[in-house]
Amino acid sequence: MPGMLKPRLDNSSRSKEVRRKMKGEERALRAQESKTASDSPETSADTVMSPASAVEKNSLKKIRDGMIVEQTVAYNPGKGKPIIYVRFRLTTAVRGKKKQDFMQTAAYLLRLEILDASEGAVVEGLFLGPWQITGLVLEPGAIHIAEPLWAGFQARQGENKGRIYLGDTVRNRVLDIPIKVSVVIPGPDAFVA
Repeated sequence: MPGMLKPRLDNSSRSKEVRRKMKGEERALRAQESKTASDSPETSADTVMSPASAVEKNSLKKIRDGMIVEQTVAYNPGKGKPIIYVRFRLTTAVRGKKKQDFMQTAAYLLRLEILDASEGAVVEGLFLGPWQITGLVLEPGAIHIAEPLWAGFQARQGENKGRIYLGDTVRNRVLDIPIKVSVVIPGPDAFVA
């Protein structure tokens, strides 16, 4: 009969107890292998980071008249080369209002904190809305607080495009990485007196 299947003979010569014991040992061995693979330094998140995993680390927190964003930006220089990345916390807020010459203005604040970066990576500049910051050398743990920006325009919250200049000291070059980040910036509408 061509449609009949042949019985498997690989474990038929062993008793049920021996087969059960082998399955238990095999499960324990597989569990041990998966644990050592996850603990190995070759697969840790610090050495291997893809842009897809970088997106998962983004977080947004709204505060009174402001926003705090934690975001990771990454650059892949090529196949087989380590990914260059920086993880930063950006805080923008509106603090204080004043009237001057019959016009109301508000102070917009920006705080940039570098949480983590790949080896040899430093933040050299940030271009985001009205903030054009250059000449920085920010390594992990460094904080930059920009001068308050006084503007006569009402605050606008939402996603904004910007750029981070990331200095790669290992390869002696500067990377211009575009970013999209949710911030509070002066909007297009002027304050009404």
